[in-house]
Amino acid sequence: MKKNRFQSVGLGIFLALLSACAPQDREKPVIALENLTDSVRLATGDTLELHLRFSDNQKLAQYKIDIHEAFDGHTHGKIYRARPWSRIKIGDLSGTLQKVIEKIPVFDSAAAGPYHLIVRAVDAAGNEAEFLLKTLIVKNLYDTLAPEISPTDFPTDGQTLSGTVNLAVDISDNQSGIYIIRTSIRRSATQILYSVSDTLNDQPMTFSYTHLLNITTSMPPGPATLAVEVWDGTFNLTRLQKSVNLSP
Repeated sequence: MKKNRFQSVGLGIFLALLSACAPQDREKPVIALENLTDSVRLATGDTLELHLRFSDNQKLAQYKIDIHEAFDGHTHGKIYRARPWSRIKIGDLSGTLQKVIEKIPVFDSAAAGPYHLIVRAVDAAGNEAEFLLKTLIVKNLYDTLAPEISPTDFPTDGQTLSGTVNLAVDISDNQSGIYIIRTSIRRSATQILYSVSDTLNDQPMTFSYTHLLNITTSMPPGPATLAVEVWDGTFNLTRLQKSVNLSP
């Protein structure tokens, strides 16, 4: 029997209503990293191997691996020889369960220091998984030793600082030369009261560093951490720090 126009329209409306009433997928996919601990140590020339397990209630779609530096806020755009290691990999997924093995080499000139590994995933409905975060620590085999700092005029633990304070240290490095020197005062890990960085483009093997530090009224009085941090050309880090009291 031939359907009339009104029957066809009615069937179309019914199917649209049925589709609208169907439950939507709001369940997030799940990511598991099966072969690594929270902190992974690597050396230049190594290969990072990831055994990943992705699961979803209906249908997986895609994953993304992101490796980037987690250096402590210093400039790293002009590092001599060494440069930050980074990698982004995007791959397709299917089904409700899929295991993926990724092998990612650490290039020979990768800068030493901490990195973040972040893994993300989405399902076919667009739900995003809780991302997976791991810390990677890279050692550069060209230069494994950090610079040395010898204080010649530097506050002691518990000393009260006011007015102008003279800082003087002797710095030496064994291989890739002294690259960045940073002086800072912190109230906490996230509250920075003062920070000055110096870049030594010629990267000498020895250097006498002096700095006049002014304790100003913009710095709240009380306990703080005074630090001089030194990076060499492959980003090995040495830190000289003291617990002091500020008295502006």
